[in-house]
Amino acid sequence: MKHLLLFIALIISVRSYTQQSELFSISINKEQEQQYERERNFEPRHDRAGGGSLIIPFFDDFSRFSLPTNDPEVPASWQMWDDNNVFLNCTFAKSAPTIGVATFDGLAPNGHPYNFLQPDSYGSADTLTSLPIDLSGKTFADSVYLVFQIQQGGWGNTPNTGDSLVLEFYTPFGAGEWRQQWSMDGGDAMDTFTRIFVTVPEADADLFFVDGFRFRFRNYATLSANADHWNLDYVILDQNILPSNFGYDEVAMQYCPNTLLNSQYTAMPWSHFLSAPGSFMADGIDFPQRNLGLTQNISTRWKVSLNGTDIYNSAQLNNISNNANSEFNASFGMDGFVYSDPGNDSSTVFDICAFFNPTDAHLQNDTVCFEQRFSNYYAYDDGTAEAAYGINTAGGNVAMKFKAHIQDSLIGAYIFWMPFQNDISDNTFFLKVWNESGGQPSDVLMENINFSFPHYYDGFNNFKYYALDSAIVVQDNFFIGWVQQNAEYYTIGADMNTGANPTKLYRNFGVGYSWEQETVAGTIMIRPVFKSGFDQWTNINESPKPDSFTLYPNPANDQLQISLNGISENYLVEIFDLTGRTISQERMQINSILNLNIADLPSSSYIIKLTNQNTGQQMHQRFIRQ
Repeated sequence: MKHLLLFIALIISVRSYTQQSELFSISINKEQEQQYERERNFEPRHDRAGGGSLIIPFFDDFSRFSLPTNDPEVPASWQMWDDNNVFLNCTFAKSAPTIGVATFDGLAPNGHPYNFLQPDSYGSADTLTSLPIDLSGKTFADSVYLVFQIQQGGWGNTPNTGDSLVLEFYTPFGAGEWRQQWSMDGGDAMDTFTRIFVTVPEADADLFFVDGFRFRFRNYATLSANADHWNLDYVILDQNILPSNFGYDEVAMQYCPNTLLNSQYTAMPWSHFLSAPGSFMADGIDFPQRNLGLTQNISTRWKVSLNGTDIYNSAQLNNISNNANSEFNASFGMDGFVYSDPGNDSSTVFDICAFFNPTDAHLQNDTVCFEQRFSNYYAYDDGTAEAAYGINTAGGNVAMKFKAHIQDSLIGAYIFWMPFQNDISDNTFFLKVWNESGGQPSDVLMENINFSFPHYYDGFNNFKYYALDSAIVVQDNFFIGWVQQNAEYYTIGADMNTGANPTKLYRNFGVGYSWEQETVAGTIMIRPVFKSGFDQWTNINESPKPDSFTLYPNPANDQLQISLNGISENYLVEIFDLTGRTISQERMQINSILNLNIADLPSSSYIIKLTNQNTGQQMHQRFIRQ
């Protein structure tokens, strides 16, 4: 059983135990955006296209999509599994055997927790089940083994004692039966992978050495959060395996690179980049690689493509010496390469791929690709979240530093809210922009008067766009973030593979507190959005603003009149100061017009929020008490 604070990776307590910031361990690559689309409407399949069970050797290192899908671009020969609960990615693992792992967590295939109603819910979570396999004719003497590599935590959250990962074998005899063959308990943070060998017990040979054999992995975990991570890689089922004399003949790419830009950017507005292209390019790029076997001659190249046409091809980098059983980088200089302008002044996307030349037996892990996207936003994160960050103070502020390299109109922000144990989608916050003074946030340049709500989309890694009430022109350094209404953790995705937080992230706990620089690792996933060359820019995910009401007079002295255009309903009427602190709240009937006494309020600006007690509709406006 998991409890509220057992999954915290790092806690920074500030001033008192009630006010703190936390980095919660959590999950999400370019493939991930495609993965959800593939999984949404899949139909479970129990045999391969064309019929028949799989035959050994069975192999999957998760370097390509191998879960069930109706996507015609994924060949049936790639599909090895009968369910789609795990998350395929290339960022969760540390010291990965090859590029790509299957991560087990507490999230269902739609990206939401299995149980978001009970914060301490616990039970069976993700399952990964093989398609049927034909083992008929095999005997115990054939030395049939399932071999795989496993890691607890990695860049994510380490499972606790009481959590576990189990392996079960299936026999189709009778009504069918699953039998547990192996398990590992949580509680052991792992920076490397452990190789496991599991064979069919000799006494059960007649049950399992048949056509229709299957195996499955299952984790037992917290069901209300993206936590308790197990990373699975390099799964082999074959005969004639001797655990005492087993080795690999494999060289592979290991991780996904994410940028050719410097200054920590993974993305930036295209018009900003074009202001000084050469100044934004990195000096070089590393492609992490792994040799699981003996020393080999390794040759690597990389290229950049635009709209399917190669615009840069590197020279070949030959052989890293003494590379047996090791991790290493293929390090390239840029050779003067700069992203070129294809004549589009608003956005463009470049494809970067590195590959071995020649390849080896497993072609799928010999190439790694990523997109460099230029649109109208800045990003430090790589689009994946291995953890979540939040503060728990009403009126608390979180601010991330960016630099607009040309003068442009800031119009909003993308934010990735991570579902993590407590559903905060009914809570509210104000989007804010600050200028910089002394390296930290200073004067407020813009603060929305309209409440915003954290929003969880279906799928993984889906950012929500929040518009500023009005655009603001910025240049050079600025901060963007939020002030939150409630004393709950507003958990934003934290990308642990990049490192902007320790130099860019600030927070304070409201009135009377000063700004302090965060020291937590990673990068919170907020991206400022600019007009940036777009004649008209709208976002399909932008929610319509709710209906409004009339306040009169505004500014007001002792009385504030609320008019609802003839509607008579029961409302919760709440007043907040601009830090988000609740000043008053009262349920009352509003019969078209309500006169509200505000004589006791100090002279200041406030937010009034009306919540319809029948429909849940919320409306809000700002007013001034003179």
